[in-house]
Amino acid sequence: MIASCTRDVYEDLIGRFCRIGDSQFRKDTITRLGKLKQDSLRKRVIMRSKHTHSSDALALNMKYILEDQSENKLYSHLKLKSQIYDLNDVVFTSFLKSELILLCKAYGIAAGNVQKSGLINQLCTVMPTLNEMPRPNFSVQNNPVISSLNASSNEDTSSCSKSQPCTRKRTIERKGKGKGKGKGKKKMET
Repeated sequence: MIASCTRDVYEDLIGRFCRIGDSQFRKDTITRLGKLKQDSLRKRVIMRSKHTHSSDALALNMKYILEDQSENKLYSHLKLKSQIYDLNDVVFTSFLKSELILLCKAYGIAAGNVQKSGLINQLCTVMPTLNEMPRPNFSVQNNPVISSLNASSNEDTSSCSKSQPCTRKRTIERKGKGKGKGKGKKKMET
């Protein structure tokens, strides 16, 4: 009887010790893998930020492309093409949607009602296949989308005065006290 109790206590003690050791090993392994993943992600983020903040990436914008005087804007096209190979779609993250629409027109891509990410994907697939910009004589004045955007932004800023600066703050509607279900809403500007 004492021998069986001693054996049961011994087996229970060894079993618990093994479970504690296993769970500690599992915890250490998960922590180590988490740190490795975190370090690799940090390296990727740092590399991506270096690419986006490099002088070449900052120098390449719509103004640079519009001011390019080379034949068929070949220099801009080759620079865009090389950066697409290096950085993929990160090249176009600094461009506005209206500028991407201009580039799509320059490369003969139907822009339509596509989101910015769709325009970037189309440009990244079409541009590397071309040797030069097919329609290099695009301009801001000939594009109704961009000219309307410029006109609306000019109207917004022209309605502002020096004494009352322009604010584009959202108005928040707050319920009155004890009115329930939206009755008696007060409009307040923040």
